[in-house]
Amino acid sequence: ETARVYRSMGWTNQYSRGFAASKNSYLETEVGYRLHYDSVQNDQKTRAYLMKDQFLVASSDIAQKQNSISEAHSLAHTFYTQNLLTHLDRYLFGVGLRFENVSTSKEKIGSSQSVQTQNRSYFVPAFMTKYLIAEETDLFLGMNRGIGIIGPGQSEDIQPERSWNFEFGGHTSFNQIKLSSTVYSNFYSNIKGICSQSSGCSSDNLGQEFNGGKAFVYGVESSISTKRMVSEVEVSASLSHTFTSAKFSEDLVSDNEEWGLGLIKKSSPLPYIPRHQVNLQVGGGTLKLKQYLNLFYQSKVFDQSTREGRREVPGHLVVDTRTQYDFNKNLSLFLKADNIFGSKYIVSLRPGGLRVGKPRMLSVGLSYQI
Repeated sequence: ETARVYRSMGWTNQYSRGFAASKNSYLETEVGYRLHYDSVQNDQKTRAYLMKDQFLVASSDIAQKQNSISEAHSLAHTFYTQNLLTHLDRYLFGVGLRFENVSTSKEKIGSSQSVQTQNRSYFVPAFMTKYLIAEETDLFLGMNRGIGIIGPGQSEDIQPERSWNFEFGGHTSFNQIKLSSTVYSNFYSNIKGICSQSSGCSSDNLGQEFNGGKAFVYGVESSISTKRMVSEVEVSASLSHTFTSAKFSEDLVSDNEEWGLGLIKKSSPLPYIPRHQVNLQVGGGTLKLKQYLNLFYQSKVFDQSTREGRREVPGHLVVDTRTQYDFNKNLSLFLKADNIFGSKYIVSLRPGGLRVGKPRMLSVGLSYQI
């Protein structure tokens, strides 16, 4: 178990202005500075538990172990500017720049080890453009630099997570129907992993970061929705689909338990990222009584990237419903049913083995909005 004490404080100063750049163009610009400080103290202990009569009970046979007490600090200076040019009320061009200097330190309380300190600087550009084809229709294109900064207490060989991210898409609506679609791609020169309790990491390595080298993630997000009145009943429906491909782009020898230990071959999948996710929501009702149905489907995932010992987590479909009666604009009575068909499915194989999804569950309650 881990007891944590967080502290966070900061200060932001910004200046913004808009003005006519030409007869048909308008420029909005903003510059700013942000100072931010964070600290966290972790008190980690190991306790042993036994399963008795379907309950976890603390074991008196194994003594509690004090693993460590550590304290980490970070201080960040951030300078940024963002600029948006509108031309003919139809074309939009945006440019953003951010420079960030981050100092970090970490020490183990009561340890003879010296304090680990680091200072790193990051430069993050971003660009976007948007074209308004009509009042309800547009196309957009974006590119930005992705940065994942290095956490406190990491070894000197750990590099920041770096990527170039691109997206292209559009939106339109007609006859009370809304459509949107976005194609995206992320080119990682270094993807990072982190040792966490949720991935089954040992307490001695919690928070340790790992270089993952090159990776390529791409996909498509699409959605369609509508809302209309049918015989004094409001009917709504939405359907969304996300396709994702996430793979390593080079061979790697992994020490990260989340990816698996050993050799990761080029084109190996990143763990627990499904290729397909589909969500269907249908609802309708009067001013007083409403009924909603939600279907969610997720395709199979893999529990690790290394081939040896890799296991497949099957896909699953879950159906939820909600019925709501509004007494007035503030007070409502609801009946909610999660996983109404009682589907039995696995969501994860870590940490500590098989983790099942939510069971069938019924709940009744009152909701009051102030």
